[in-house]
Amino acid sequence: MDYFPLLLKEVLGYSNATFVGVGIQTDVKKLSNQYGLNFSCVLNLVKLAAESSWGSNFKNSSPSLKDLASVILGLNVEKSKKITMSNWEARVLSQDQIRYACLDAYISYQIGYKLLKQNPGISF
Repeated sequence: MDYFPLLLKEVLGYSNATFVGVGIQTDVKKLSNQYGLNFSCVLNLVKLAAESSWGSNFKNSSPSLKDLASVILGLNVEKSKKITMSNWEARVLSQDQIRYACLDAYISYQIGYKLLKQNPGISF
């Protein structure tokens, strides 16, 4: 991508926002390096889950978002390999890619919300 939408840059830089995800550090580093974005608060769902009452479910493993959704939310999330492996660098994403990204974001939000609600003492 050779540009970054200003509105999205403003949203990602909002100081009261907390961004959660699996492997989110890689995405944050890439966005910071390529577009000079700064994130005020980024939380790794795998780390949060490991420190929660669900942590014993993930000993000696590196759970995926699908794994976390199954254990923490009780959701069976089907993810198409075709969409996962598609061109995410395209200037225009397909409807399936947009749907996939929205589902990932929503599930990440729900897991993060549940984990943070369970552990209000977590400081970030």
